[in-house]
This record gives sequence, C-alpha cells and structure tokens, in this order.
Amino acid sequence: MQTDFHINVTIDDYRAFLSFVQTRARSAISRGRNPTLSRLLTFFIWMGIGLALSLLVNAFGEQVHLPSAIGAAITVFTIVVSMIYWQMKKIQDQMMPQSDGAVLGSHHYQVREEALHIQSSFGATQLAWQGIKSLEETSTHFFLFIDRSVGFILPKRSFATESQQNNFKSAVIERCGSTKL
Repeated sequence: MQTDFHINVTIDDYRAFLSFVQTRARSAISRGRNPTLSRLLTFFIWMGIGLALSLLVNAFGEQVHLPSAIGAAITVFTIVVSMIYWQMKKIQDQMMPQSDGAVLGSHHYQVREEALHIQSSFGATQLAWQGIKSLEETSTHFFLFIDRSVGFILPKRSFATESQQNNFKSAVIERCGSTKL
C-alpha cells in the first residue's frame, strides 16, 4: 500500500506541537503529585518567610508598616513575574522556526511498506517504521514522535477526508505496532 499526501505546516501548527509536548511533559512530571497542593505549600512557605522577616525587624525595635510591606511585596512580585514572562516570551519567539525553513511549509509524505518518505524543498527523509516511537492525535493534528519531544507535524486539514485520516492512522499503527511510547 502506498499513500501520498501533501502537508503545509504553519506557525500555528508548530505552536500546537509545542503546546502538546509541554502538556505531556508537565503531566509526566506531576504524575502522582498534586500540583495545586504543591503551589499552595510554596505560597505558605514564602508567606512564612515574609512574616518571619517582619517579626525579625520588629524584634530589633524597628517598626514595619504591614500594609506598606504587603503593597511593596505585591508590586515587586508583579514586576519580577512580568520581567520573567517577557524574557521567556522573547526567548520562545527566537526559537520559533523560520517561515522559509525546513520545519514550516510544504511537505510531501509517502506511506510505503518499508518506510515513511518525507520530502520538502530542503531535502528528503526516509523514516524507518521502527524509528517512530508514537503517533499522537489531537482534534486538529497527528504528531509522529521519533523521540520524546521531536516529531513530525501532520495537520488533519491536509487530509481530504476523515477516511484518509483513519487510513493514515491505521497504516502507522499497523507498521509500528502501537500508538504510544
């Protein structure tokens, strides 16, 4: 069986892939732990440190105006979190693939018995079926993972019909044996 199809990967597809990988990593890290409880515990620890510092200052005879201290703490916290957010956003924007690069743009896929062939304007890849670690599916994409966070992005809109999507999924599962790592 040979199936051919063309895919056009956009920046939004790449963002969906990143979001999927990040969500999967977060769930793997927090497996068996309650993230809300962890955050609440961290909050109370920092509150305790702040209270201890206030009491320490008061113990040495200095007065701490509590509303001013709380206001200052909230202001500093907001500034620091905003700076971290914008720095991370800047770094993430720098890491996005180029619109005319190897990740984004047009790709031609051929599902063959021996391997998955992928061709773009930058070259061709022959991916042996045993090199595919998992096939993950969302409502809008298939992601073919070849490692924990490396994979190929296949937007479902690239398939003409739902039947073609199902045929592709079945072909991958048949050749790889499973859809999960």
